[in-house]
Amino acid sequence: MKKKTTGLTLVLTGVLAAVGVGIGLYFINFALQRGNEKDAAAPPAASSQILDPTVRQQPVPDFEQGEWQLVAHDGLRLAATHFKPKQPSDRWVIVVHGYGRDQRSVWDIASVYLQAGYHVLTPDLRASGKSEGQYLSMGYWESKDLALWTKDLVRQAPQAQVVLHGVSMGAATVMLTAARGLPSNV
Repeated sequence: MKKKTTGLTLVLTGVLAAVGVGIGLYFINFALQRGNEKDAAAPPAASSQILDPTVRQQPVPDFEQGEWQLVAHDGLRLAATHFKPKQPSDRWVIVVHGYGRDQRSVWDIASVYLQAGYHVLTPDLRASGKSEGQYLSMGYWESKDLALWTKDLVRQAPQAQVVLHGVSMGAATVMLTAARGLPSNV
């Protein structure tokens, strides 16, 4: 009788573990996986249920702009837009968007910095906007990417004085990035 009970316990434990893993994978995909049947670049499904649908995309700042690209540590191609202020400046800010959004959602903030004379870099975090990737990591891998953006910026503009500004998950990304050993002018 004891062998049957032990066997039944093992079977039930295995079934419960499989169900738990399946439920966990469902929620990871729901909350963190990019794309759906209609749009491979769509934000995670959960974002449409928690983000305010009345928030509109911000207009493109009326400043000179250029596209920047970077290859992440894991080979993903990342995209950003660099906006130049009207007057030459060594002041820079990297403005980082939040969960379920892309760089366009922070262009209103970029405009304020541009009017104050800053160069502005607005990256699309991995698995967002024009950047590659299938899953968001809620700031963990994104902070490695932001550290690369920052180091690349300082390499291109060694005199730059850099501010990191994040919104929501972007703010978490900025805080995690601060612990990654950034150049002294950040």
